[in-house]
Amino acid sequence: MTNNKIIFLTKENLVDIEKNWRKGRLNTRRLFLEEYNDGLVGMFRDKIDEYKIEINRLYSMKEKKERPEEWELWIMPHIKYEYKEINRYKKMIERIRKFNKPEIDDQYINIQEVLNKVDPIDLIGGFVKLVKSGNKEWKGLCPFHNERTPSFFVNEDTGLYHCFGCGASGNSLTFVIKYEGFHIKKALDYLNKRY
Repeated sequence: MTNNKIIFLTKENLVDIEKNWRKGRLNTRRLFLEEYNDGLVGMFRDKIDEYKIEINRLYSMKEKKERPEEWELWIMPHIKYEYKEINRYKKMIERIRKFNKPEIDDQYINIQEVLNKVDPIDLIGGFVKLVKSGNKEWKGLCPFHNERTPSFFVNEDTGLYHCFGCGASGNSLTFVIKYEGFHIKKALDYLNKRY
């Protein structure tokens, strides 16, 4: 039994979450939703605004010529540090936004287009000996369990298969995944190259 924790997004929680996120302890891909990431982005933007206000305050001190002896000693390094922090938070926001909107790669394959190109009788017939059994039905011995009489049927029109012995059913893609043990992307590549 898994113990699921509900995290309430308060300012204090976000500070702890941010520390863990920076240290790489949190896997944001699976544990937290876009809500969590939006909360982080809001907090990061608040920090950026705070740094900008502080930088403006320090520059106004320079214009008024307040504490000129301390300007080079600690004020200028402090401003540089704050600019560095602003850039760091901007990069974090960029990473979160990139995570929330994953890019579609160039090799995006439309599953339905691939399935429309596939001839199920040709594909499944390459692995199982199929015999015509009616107008649009083909039957054969099921490749997923041992049997003596054919209970595995493939329909030409729908492109679906079903075994009345073990209950296995699906389309050409699920057949390749189950029979060859391929991952879905590899199975799609296999079908795309073959047809």
